[in-house]
Amino acid sequence: MQQPSLAVNELSEARAVLATLERRERELTAELNDVRAALDLQRHKVEESIRRLPVSPINRLPNEMLLRIFELILRAVDDLDFCVRRKGVLAGVSRRWRNAIWNTPCLWTTIKVSSSWSRALIEAHVTRSSESLLDIEIDSRSRGIITQRELFIPLLDLVATCAERWRSLTVLSDSTFPALLVLGRFNRLSLPSLTSVSIADVPSSPPHQFDLPFLLPKCAPRIEDIYLSGEIRVVMGCEIPSSVKTLALRFYLPFQSDISSTFLLECTHYQRLTSLCLEGVVSIDFGQFPPNSLRFPLLEEFACKIDLSAELMCAIVAPRLKRFHGRWLRSVPSLHDTFAGAIGKFSNVDHLDLYRGFPGHDTASESLCLAFPAVRHLTLSKDHTIAILRSAESSDTVCHWHHLESLTIDGYLEELNLKAFIDELAGCLGRRREAGLSKLRLYFPTPFLAERISFVYERLNDECILECAYDTQYQTLGGDRWQVVVGDDCVFGTDIASMLYADV
Repeated sequence: MQQPSLAVNELSEARAVLATLERRERELTAELNDVRAALDLQRHKVEESIRRLPVSPINRLPNEMLLRIFELILRAVDDLDFCVRRKGVLAGVSRRWRNAIWNTPCLWTTIKVSSSWSRALIEAHVTRSSESLLDIEIDSRSRGIITQRELFIPLLDLVATCAERWRSLTVLSDSTFPALLVLGRFNRLSLPSLTSVSIADVPSSPPHQFDLPFLLPKCAPRIEDIYLSGEIRVVMGCEIPSSVKTLALRFYLPFQSDISSTFLLECTHYQRLTSLCLEGVVSIDFGQFPPNSLRFPLLEEFACKIDLSAELMCAIVAPRLKRFHGRWLRSVPSLHDTFAGAIGKFSNVDHLDLYRGFPGHDTASESLCLAFPAVRHLTLSKDHTIAILRSAESSDTVCHWHHLESLTIDGYLEELNLKAFIDELAGCLGRRREAGLSKLRLYFPTPFLAERISFVYERLNDECILECAYDTQYQTLGGDRWQVVVGDDCVFGTDIASMLYADV
């Protein structure tokens, strides 16, 4: 008789609990409805408050600041196609942003002529740039350019209609025909505002087939910067405007050596040059130049990436030179022979970049240090770093380059020679410290394997301020003091210890 009674009690208790839960559900549902109603009401109040504001949040920035932000955003994009897309995204934010972008000429001054830009897009840039100066980039590297010549030529003619507004011209090509097509189309243009021109792969052509108007004073009287690569016969004998300050030439063919040397002599006529760069696979006979015959009174930067020679060092005179970049292609001359005739000639150079394109075992030579006594920032190839650092030493103490602040060592350090190289480098740096000179800031831009960082740090950290790249695939970083300088596949840091002792 008791079992039915127990069952009834359990049922009653279960119903009571169920009733309690159902009541709680109703209470929570009612509370949720109240919260939702309050939320809707509050959202409505906020929206009404925003509507009553004199200026909506998206329009609070002054036009000047807004346009400055747009300029910085677009200037950070190197790909002009992506720049156009980003401009469209910004214009889609609001009517005010769209009007600001469309009606600001400085945001439309870079024009690209290529298979990826339509005629309508180019016309929009020409129109919206108003009377502003233009930067023109012509990219004829697409193979479709040859087959679509009838479509490409009208685009060239379109930008030619505003040639008087060109500020800079960049021509990119990878075959002779498109380059001839582009340059021939601009054969007789007048470019009164042009200050910079860069042409890749200048083609070989019969004499007088076309002129380069930017090389003629009457056509481009304000030109300052010229960058050419390829066949440079087109510049031989040209009366380049006296306004040119930067001249960079890259030679492609070895048989251009005679042309290169002749042109180098012609460069001395450009008395306003502040930067001169010669690069290529040619070998120039600098022996034909008498000592002190290549005079550049205003030259501040000189890069000889052809073949550095003792004759060139003797021939060049540049009292204002601040940056020197030199490269050897041959195993001779030695350091001593190269700079023995240039002692005291480059006393104002504070950035020195030397590279030898072959392994070597140079002996120390003081002539290098005496030729460049005021160096502050030094970049060397790893194969010749030790020899050049020893050039700054005498038998007793460090006697040269007292003002040296930084050293960059470029090149991959093979595993087999890593320890010996680092030990020798530590010795050179240690002797500088013993002589009472300040620590150098030492850069290794080529990544190390992470497991070798510890050895490099322990060996060099007491002798210098060490910054080196390493492969992020093998190591993670910890600590707050690590400074990331370079991204992508490697990082650059000024605090190696924070990486070495991080929790990984």
